[in-house]
Amino acid sequence: MARSPAARPTPIAPAAPAPSDKLAFAGILAATFLTYASTIPFGWAYDDPAQIVNNPDLRWGRLGYLFSHQLWAYLSGSDARFYRPVLSLWLLLNKSIFGLNAPAFHLTTVLAHVAATALAYVLARRLLRSSTAALVTAGIFGLHPLHVETAAWISDVNDSLAAVFCFAAFLGYLNARTRSHQAKLWWAVSLACYGLGLLTKEIVILLPVIILADAATRRLPGRIRTVAVILISYGALALAYMALRASAIGAFVRNQQPASLGQALLTAPSIALFYLFKIILPLGLSAHYDPMQAASAASWSFVVPAAALAGVAAGAIVAYRWWRRTGGLQPRAFAVALAWIAVPILPALNLALLVDRDPLHDRYAYISVFGVALAAASIWLVVNERWPAAIHLARPIFLTIVVMMAFGSAIQSQYWASDSALFARAVTLAPANPWAHWNYGAALSSRGRYAQALPEFAQSYELAPDFRTAAYAGFAAEQLQRWPEAEEWYRRSLHLNQQSGEAWFQMGHVFLAEQRPAHAIPYLKRAVQLAPAAAGYHYDLAAALEQSGRDGEALDEYMAEVAAHPEQAAAQAGVARLQARLRLASSR
Repeated sequence: MARSPAARPTPIAPAAPAPSDKLAFAGILAATFLTYASTIPFGWAYDDPAQIVNNPDLRWGRLGYLFSHQLWAYLSGSDARFYRPVLSLWLLLNKSIFGLNAPAFHLTTVLAHVAATALAYVLARRLLRSSTAALVTAGIFGLHPLHVETAAWISDVNDSLAAVFCFAAFLGYLNARTRSHQAKLWWAVSLACYGLGLLTKEIVILLPVIILADAATRRLPGRIRTVAVILISYGALALAYMALRASAIGAFVRNQQPASLGQALLTAPSIALFYLFKIILPLGLSAHYDPMQAASAASWSFVVPAAALAGVAAGAIVAYRWWRRTGGLQPRAFAVALAWIAVPILPALNLALLVDRDPLHDRYAYISVFGVALAAASIWLVVNERWPAAIHLARPIFLTIVVMMAFGSAIQSQYWASDSALFARAVTLAPANPWAHWNYGAALSSRGRYAQALPEFAQSYELAPDFRTAAYAGFAAEQLQRWPEAEEWYRRSLHLNQQSGEAWFQMGHVFLAEQRPAHAIPYLKRAVQLAPAAAGYHYDLAAALEQSGRDGEALDEYMAEVAAHPEQAAAQAGVARLQARLRLASSR
């Protein structure tokens, strides 16, 4: 007699949420929206002008270009680090609908975070099979202050979008495993969302690791086959993405600083502890933090963080084993929550991949906050199951924490109202970060506050000598008519980079302002050699030549300026003036 096949266990679907749970879910989404609603009237900040307002490629005729080139391709000399065409597409859609209306962009940025919060609830409910626990997850995720950078900054909407695609892809995977009659459809949905996520932010490439962690915790028939499907399907998509990215930026990964593998490994505990601390106590948030220096094996900067993380890991393992012995759903959900915490933050722990002297940013922990929220919700379920009386005390504590997070997020998001407010805070909280000083100097310069901007550029240069920083300091000094100081800064810029046409030009411009045209000519000639099409270069050289009595050469340069920039009225006037002068001289 043939033995009947073993029955496949059917996963228990979560009960339909009660009307009160639906109302609470709507309340959390409304609270998330209202927390960040004050950012909607804000203008452009940080990278927004360069990435949106002044981006000539942000138009439908360049759609193919956006999908085949790196994010900052239109800026000559830009660092090719990011391949994020879906982000560009999102910004293009917003621009097409709203024009260059910054509040409308802010609105859709907040809505993207609300959408991620909604999917966080849906995913948590599937994993924990409890509407109450899912509400805990969504409340923490949606209102956590560490999300201020993403919800208040238009150019960082890609983190919310990446989370949306990650959560949707994971839900597609869960449906494919539990709905056998629609498995192919749900695998396709999951892979499509994974592909879109890859084109939104690089971190999404690690999602299959979290999916594998979930598959490993499910003791269901066909687990080996599922693992094979995951590895083959998601792996093939990841390889295709890697090829596209390498084609767009010239390499799959580009190191940002010369940190060895050993240095990166020794520094990773300090970085991980930084983010863990910010998640638990999200105070003093900033667009920049003081740099994280490379650690050595014997240094306290390695030993203390490593010991602290080892303690946290040991506690998590003890809790997991205890839950496994006592049974129930929580051990598996807790393990998956740990994967959601650890996996997305891994690239942000590699010092070599992070910007030199500016490696820490709140946005890097965006998806990991979901893992923390999921872990907290699984602990909530354990308390509810084993010590139900304690829940009566836990509820007001949780509500107090959520309200505090909402207020903290609303208050700290106000720093994103303007560049000057944002970076004034940054230099206060991160005085050793050269980028903080540079950005604050640029913000002050854009408002004509050159006397305040100059010391910020000087401080940035002292922390990290750079030819661009010196050039900006020179420009600020030039606007203040502090000619010797401007000259010194431009000399520093040229000392660091002899190929900077801007520095050669500005040095010549300073000599012209000082009525020293003969000194200006060699600098302006070099600037023209390096950047012959740059606006104003031929004109300043023509002016210096004219002031030196070299009218024939000056006429040629005025004409070159007009040829390159026909709208240059002053150059046109120069051509007319010198032609008349030369005709008069020849007639005598």
